[in-house]
Amino acid sequence: MPSAQRSTTPVGMDLDAMEGRYAELDEYTVGFETYVQATGPDELFAIREADHHGQGRVRVEHLDRTARGFLLQFEERWVANGQHWYARASAR
Repeated sequence: MPSAQRSTTPVGMDLDAMEGRYAELDEYTVGFETYVQATGPDELFAIREADHHGQGRVRVEHLDRTARGFLLQFEERWVANGQHWYARASAR
């Protein structure tokens, strides 16, 4: 089974608010995205929305407070260039 790891995937996108690493696995693209430190969920959503590929749908799966801040898990679906995209992500 093909796999990818953040530590071995080269940087493909380096923006002020985000670093993206992407690996092609068969017909899928696996992404490892790191965002600048946000002070809370609202700021994190604003950063993500400003950098997103287009209109779509976001569903929050979990939002948990931790000793060091918070953990946010969500899934996204969108259409770009005639292709349907799906991502599950987490942010701390």
